[in-house]
Amino acid sequence: MSETEKTILELLPGSGILPDSSADLTVSQDLWQAGMNSLASVRLLVLVEEHFNIEIPDKLLVRSTLASVQALAVAVDDVLQGQR
Repeated sequence: MSETEKTILELLPGSGILPDSSADLTVSQDLWQAGMNSLASVRLLVLVEEHFNIEIPDKLLVRSTLASVQALAVAVDDVLQGQR
């Protein structure tokens, strides 16, 4: 598990993005099937952008980017790599 994945997993509990059962979430688990809805996906994006101090580009704002913690972490890492 990457540090980015671990950080995103740590941000989820108590955020209201997923039901309380998110404590058992894995990095590859589908977030939509875990109970995330469109409003929660926006909250997740804002939470991640604020935590990592980044802006995820519009071209990455698609359902597949938010499919799992793993997919979101790839997008975050790509943005962070571009800032270096």
